[in-house]
Amino acid sequence: MLPSRTTLVLGLTSAIPTFFTASWVFFLPLIFKQLGFSPVTIGTFYGVATLLSSAFSLIARKMILKLGPKEGLVLGGVIRSVSALMIYTFSPLFTPSGFIIDLGVGHPLSNTSRQYLIMKGDKQATNMGWFMTIAGLPAVFSPLLGAITGVDRLLILATSVTTFIATVTRALVLDEKKVEETPSMNFSSVFSAIVFTLFSLLVTVDSFIVPIFSQQVIGLTLSEVGLLYSIRVLGENSLAFYFGHLADRLGVMRVFTLAVVIGSVSMLLFSVSRGVSSIIAFLFWSLTSSMSIPSSQALFYQINKSNYVTAYSVFLLISGVLSLPSDLIVGSLFDVNPYLPFILQSLGNLIGLLVITRRVN
Repeated sequence: MLPSRTTLVLGLTSAIPTFFTASWVFFLPLIFKQLGFSPVTIGTFYGVATLLSSAFSLIARKMILKLGPKEGLVLGGVIRSVSALMIYTFSPLFTPSGFIIDLGVGHPLSNTSRQYLIMKGDKQATNMGWFMTIAGLPAVFSPLLGAITGVDRLLILATSVTTFIATVTRALVLDEKKVEETPSMNFSSVFSAIVFTLFSLLVTVDSFIVPIFSQQVIGLTLSEVGLLYSIRVLGENSLAFYFGHLADRLGVMRVFTLAVVIGSVSMLLFSVSRGVSSIIAFLFWSLTSSMSIPSSQALFYQINKSNYVTAYSVFLLISGVLSLPSDLIVGSLFDVNPYLPFILQSLGNLIGLLVITRRVN
């Protein structure tokens, strides 16, 4: 049940940068609003960034196959450190540009490399769960810190500095791993793993709508939104190691199914509840991430062992293409009725689960 050495190194070096990132990243949509951007424009930023991420994922694949996952992780870390500096300016030009570069270039390169390093071994769900717990649990109170300080720019600067330090540490400590891939790819398996994304990303509320919804509809203050996201970080990471272990024992598909069902119901309850009941619903919604992420990532790896880097790059490509209309649709739907995005994503999640269950089985 313990993590591998590689997972431990990746988790520990991610903990401090994640702590600072979580203190402001959830408030980024609100920062964009302060800079004068509308929900539709903010949705455009997220859509463009995700589309760039999907396109760059194929370039990242070639770089990782040629250079190795460790080198890809280091290069991605440098890019993310620089992009955080751009966000730090709070400029109408550099802040959204830094966000787009971070999500569009740094994320696919570093994320694909990290995923390969974590998954290349036994007990994939367990290692993924441990990474989430080690890297994310220290950031439980980060959103509250960001809210109390009014999202101080120094928190963003700290993200840049600690990301660079973590990158240098990984370059010195991590072992080299050669990527070995077969020349062919099982596209049917890749499609099976992407089906859930097809439905869930057509209308997703998790990118930028929740903080805006929390303030405009529920009526939470900035500090209360910070508390809400502290609850989210706690729910996502506190039990991830346990649910990862449980998925390896009981089967990744079973745990994934349970997570989607609970998450969809909790999402709807959050949107229609108020006060303490809304907080409880949000906690359950967040908790399902610690169940679904380790199990879904392990499932994806198990059906694409011989082509993981290629398959994961294709996954990022397709999910990114779907996210472009998603963020634009969500921004538009929110302007019509703020409850519509929650309702449609819940239904989409359940439909996607039915389809992927039939194909995997």
